[in-house]
Amino acid sequence: MRPKATLTAHFRSKDFVETNINGTFSLLEAARNLWKGRTDVRFHHISTDEVYGSLGDTGYFLETTSYDPRSPYSASKAASDHLVRAYFHTYGLPVTISNCSNNYGPYHFPEKLIPLIILNALEGKPLPIYGDGKNVRDWLYVEDHCEAIWMIFK
Repeated sequence: MRPKATLTAHFRSKDFVETNINGTFSLLEAARNLWKGRTDVRFHHISTDEVYGSLGDTGYFLETTSYDPRSPYSASKAASDHLVRAYFHTYGLPVTISNCSNNYGPYHFPEKLIPLIILNALEGKPLPIYGDGKNVRDWLYVEDHCEAIWMIFK
């Protein structure tokens, strides 16, 4: 099997471990120390659909889809998901996890796909095609994502 280059290959794997695994651990510890059995709080962890691997022919994942991370980034997010679940099972910390896809919206960095496509189209420049052009990406408008998180909280 040949490794697949990803957009995250430009970042160091150590950064993903520090941020996603150690960062989640630090937040979980802080939450556990402040929680003290309260029933009016919960720890919400925002994960990624990338923990499930690459989209297959169906073009979607389900909550029952097995984890199959394919990059250091997605592996670190999968590890942080497991940490969150472990804090629930070990300490009873009330937790929820959501797995979102790519967010887009106002103030999106111009080098990201959607702003780049729009800017290139407006300027008459070629539109980038990644891989063989058959890749499927799922996109979630940032305000819709915020509404979903709010619904989870409620």
